[in-house]
Amino acid sequence: MKPVLSKSRFLAGLQCPLRLWYQCYDRKLATQASPTQQAIFDMGHEVGRLATKLYPAGLYVSEDYMHHPEAQKTTEAAITNLDVPAIFEGAFAFDGIRIRVDILERLNNDRWKMIEVKSSTSAKEIYIVDAAVQ
Repeated sequence: MKPVLSKSRFLAGLQCPLRLWYQCYDRKLATQASPTQQAIFDMGHEVGRLATKLYPAGLYVSEDYMHHPEAQKTTEAAITNLDVPAIFEGAFAFDGIRIRVDILERLNNDRWKMIEVKSSTSAKEIYIVDAAVQ
């Protein structure tokens, strides 16, 4: 089966092509996250969860990465529902690349603002690539 390219896999490939290969073809050979890295990942998830509190009436797309087509349908339904002011973890796919957007804020005139949440004290160059893929 052809592997699916996601934003995180794309970024992993930029850092190390072998890492991308492992993630796509042999996950058991990929380096596991250290306890420190896992704590950083967990903190990032918590920061993202806290950011959603800025939009209390927002809709969370709950389908996980294994159910991306279903998550896309939930996202499409939320976009057409004018009562939804924000979408968390909105799912999209284009040209074979899957993405999840941290926060989509509904603006006036059928426009949206994409908000990427990062748990960092400064902007990093990789964030530009991260946003560009989205």
